[in-house]
Amino acid sequence: MTDTSARLIALDWGTSSLRAWLLDDQGQILESRHEPWGILHTPEGDFARAYQAVVGPWRDAHPDLPALACGMIGSRGGWQEVPYVAAPADAGAIANGLVEIDTGIDRLSLVPGVMQRSNPETGALPNVMRGEETQLIGVMARNPALAQDALLIMPGTHSKWAMIEEKRLTSFTTHMTGELYAVLREHSILGRPALECEEEASEAASLEAFDEGLENARNSGSAGLSGQLFSVRSRVLAGELSPAASLAYLSGLLIGEEVRSATATLGDTARLRLALIGDDALCRRYARALTHFECPDVEIIHDASISGLMTIARHAGLIESA
Repeated sequence: MTDTSARLIALDWGTSSLRAWLLDDQGQILESRHEPWGILHTPEGDFARAYQAVVGPWRDAHPDLPALACGMIGSRGGWQEVPYVAAPADAGAIANGLVEIDTGIDRLSLVPGVMQRSNPETGALPNVMRGEETQLIGVMARNPALAQDALLIMPGTHSKWAMIEEKRLTSFTTHMTGELYAVLREHSILGRPALECEEEASEAASLEAFDEGLENARNSGSAGLSGQLFSVRSRVLAGELSPAASLAYLSGLLIGEEVRSATATLGDTARLRLALIGDDALCRRYARALTHFECPDVEIIHDASISGLMTIARHAGLIESA
């Protein structure tokens, strides 16, 4: 028997994975699919076939449901590039930027990313996000207090720090912390001591090394990160740091530098609500880092993609407003 409560086919199609949900009008999950078919790993690069394999049974059962996808599927390397919406942007502006494509079995709406242009007055350079804007919209929908005046932090390969004012994404920065860590761990002398070490550091030793990295980043002064990185090797050679804990120390340096630079121009952070969005373990690591920079008690919010997709769908008129 067909489930008549279904209202939206929603997808978060990123670089490494494809997540799809059949949702009711409250955003509750009726069915879900998760495949390792991100845009870089879609079988034979055939997005249409992958989409049909995941969504086909739902489409057969619900021929008239709208379908909406966010993430890198709308990037230059995805199914079809969707033009960026200019920041500042709210849910309405993002909904107005949807692009509809023919999938072979239905029409799929793709969510645009957001672009921040250069600002000669502030010295800001162009910045972009694609996929994160949907989570930010979801957080604002679920947490009205965070929609008024907040700094939302999204740790990851390319971390985003997003300023929210009056339900709008007003500005944001990108920090390549996760990618830098991976490159330095795998392709530099800094990663060798840990990779060649046969023993693993205890959790206590790793946390201690991580905290040392945070403190050194905080106190780096004019030397900055470039003047601190070699200490991952030199402290091991000096017997101050165990090889097994050296990567935890490197992580502390990199995350500490991200937090230091991102908070340097904020002034009094007490006026802002801060929240972390994403993977729980990584968010807890960032929360620990933020306490070293006088930003304690930061709220952690898990994945908000579904809330964001539902909100955008309502603004676009794909489904009725709640």
